[in-house]
Parts: sequence; C-alpha cells; structure tokens
Amino acid sequence: MAVAALEGVHGAFVMHVLEAKLPTGRTGENKNLEENFIKELGFSLCNKLTPYLFMDATERPSQDLIQKAATAVKYRNEIMHALRNSSGAYRIRTRTNADLTDAYSAVLQLYDFYRKAFEKAVSLGGQ
Repeated sequence: MAVAALEGVHGAFVMHVLEAKLPTGRTGENKNLEENFIKELGFSLCNKLTPYLFMDATERPSQDLIQKAATAVKYRNEIMHALRNSSGAYRIRTRTNADLTDAYSAVLQLYDFYRKAFEKAVSLGGQ
C-alpha cells in the first residue's frame, strides 16, 4: 500500500509539472503526453529520473533514498507477481524483516518528498 501511495503522489506531481511545461492544444499522438510519460517509461524508471528532471537540487531526495525506494518497488513487484528464484522459492520469502522495514521506511520518506514538491508546485501554479 505504501508503494501504491508513492506511485499516486509521484504521478500527481509529474502530471502537474508536465501539464505546466507542455504546450496546450495538443492533438493526435501528442494529446496525452503527460499521461503517457509514466505509463510508457514505467514507474521504476520514472521514480529514478523524476527527482533529477523535475526537482531543484535543494528539494531532491538523496540518491541513497531513491535507490532504497527502488528496492521497495522491486519487493512489491515480487509480492504482486509471486516471483520465484531459480530454486523455486518465492523471492519475497528470501527477504528479512529488516530488508522489508528499511524498504517500507524509504518509501514513506520518498512519498513525503513528492508530496511536498507537489504541494509546492500546486501552490506556485495558483491552483
């Protein structure tokens, strides 16, 4: 659920920033560029790029936090897709409670970075 919340606030932030940067009156394939940005690139990659593309250096999370949250997304995918390792064991069962706790903590911290950035972007945009 924490990763779902992160995806939601990340998407809201990216959509808002892109809507402000992209020209209005787009048609055809360019009609939904901001909607397709995350969909086409995938959340895992966008999550690693978004802070560098759309956040000022002073507001950006650390590379370490971004990577830890990426690990959490990987863990979530292991759960959601019931992924197994080469010996047939579910990958998530190879994770320790400490691994899961660290990943969860990173997601909540990164969520807060995106929430603050989104709230700032919306307030600066007058919406």
